[in-house]
Amino acid sequence: MRAALALRDIGAVYRALTGLGVSQRQIATLVGQSQSEVAEIIKGRTVTDYRVLERVAEGLGIPRERMGLSWWAADGNYAGQDQTYAGEDAGLRTALGHS
Repeated sequence: MRAALALRDIGAVYRALTGLGVSQRQIATLVGQSQSEVAEIIKGRTVTDYRVLERVAEGLGIPRERMGLSWWAADGNYAGQDQTYAGEDAGLRTALGHS
């Protein structure tokens, strides 16, 4: 599951959920999609829209960091490419609750 999330392979995530007995309709309700959209994604349609990825993460209770949708890693450290920025934003991190 972690690999699928890191790759933003929502189809794999949905297939795993259905394999655990979660219905397409239940997934759709959780993530704010129609059942037919969920079915299309399971069949291979890719999800690239950031807002949809956010809804999936939120609806399924997945930390945004697991899907690369946050500047912050799960450990609270800066997850961007430019590591020199990490020490320059203490005020912003504190404001965002990442102190």
